[in-house]
Amino acid sequence: TTTTTMYKEDDNEIIAIWKRQIVNHPLNSNCPESMRGLWWLQWDHAPENLVTIFSDCEWIGIGLDDHDDHDETVHEDNHYEDQMLLKGYGMWSRRLKYNWSRDDSLLGLVFALWASNRIESRFWGRMNLKDGICTVHGKRGEGIQVVYRITEDEWWKVHYGGNPGEENDQTIEYMYKWLKVLDKDGNPTKHWNTYKQWTEEPLPHAGCGCGNYQSWFWPLWGCCLSRSQVNENMCRPHYRQLVNFRV
Repeated sequence: TTTTTMYKEDDNEIIAIWKRQIVNHPLNSNCPESMRGLWWLQWDHAPENLVTIFSDCEWIGIGLDDHDDHDETVHEDNHYEDQMLLKGYGMWSRRLKYNWSRDDSLLGLVFALWASNRIESRFWGRMNLKDGICTVHGKRGEGIQVVYRITEDEWWKVHYGGNPGEENDQTIEYMYKWLKVLDKDGNPTKHWNTYKQWTEEPLPHAGCGCGNYQSWFWPLWGCCLSRSQVNENMCRPHYRQLVNFRV
């Protein structure tokens, strides 16, 4: 595991490190071009921030790169996977170990160790690239976590109260953004400066003197703060990140 620092004056070094993961990644050729790059999990309460989400995925199916118009004619003699490629549907899975940064804090270290020491630590789901819909499957079911494409550089992950057809299946419990901060070539997007700014700013709520980035226990505090204030603080990325790079 490597600790990387978001430099306040010169971020070229951190960009170059992540660029190597994006450009030289062995699984990149299987990833739709529009989904390659580095993504920031903005407003996520968990101590995890930068992820090469799709570049590290193993894919079954998926076509219609960049959801352009294609000939979707499917012949009866085509195999199932070929049909899925033509239609832009498929399955995907991803290990939690590689190219997934966690805050350099006690809670972030727990997350990093958990992901690194378990072979089965991965998440998976279904992808509808044509319509820009991705599911993330978990213990509660296959329809509770759904990610929607807003633009090429922005997806929204929504956590529902129930699977389709169940009670509270339209109730939103929580949601946050997946923002592309480095593109497929490792170049900063319009969201990079916002991420950098969030790493440099002090926490919105200092609490009992523990709400600063120098504290290794950040963000394990909460005394004297309301629930909403704690959540706002936990969404802020630490300027130091723990990362297990693949390449």
